Amino acid sequence: CARKNDTQMQTLSGIMSHTSKEEYLESCRERYPSRNRAGRSAMIDEVSDTLGWDRIHTIKALNRQVTHGKKAKKRGSKPGYGPAEQSVIVAIWKHSEQPCGTRLKQTLPLWIDSYQARHGTLEATIHEKILSYSPRSLDRITAPLRSAVGGRLGRKTGRASNRNRLP
Repeated sequence: CARKNDTQMQTLSGIMSHTSKEEYLESCRERYPSRNRAGRSAMIDEVSDTLGWDRIHTIKALNRQVTHGKKAKKRGSKPGYGPAEQSVIVAIWKHSEQPCGTRLKQTLPLWIDSYQARHGTLEATIHEKILSYSPRSLDRITAPLRSAVGGRLGRKTGRASNRNRLP
């Protein structure tokens, strides 16, 4: 019965260890280029069924276009900020009661002078870069620290007591 075999093959990928999957894939990679079109198609079906992958992913894996976590490249553009800018922004963010990126963007020009008075003057390029960041970039810079703090700090709007007074 085809359905029985499908469920058996799906559970087979759950039984196989990660190393055995890699060994199986490597042995298939060695045989894949030497086959003709029908043989490659049959091998793609076999590997897809055994490992529980889609055909497209199987083709990419057999052609070594998928890394499976090793040497995986980060997607997207590289961050435009360095550790110098990041440390200044984080220090100002902590002292200004940890606002969101939009509010931090508005308060940076006000706080940067007091930061320079306390920690020394900044280079002109760093000063300009800090003031040019978008609110979303500021959120990305503070995100690891924001999750470490947990919860929201500062004034909360929309209090329940105000809601009860509305007609």
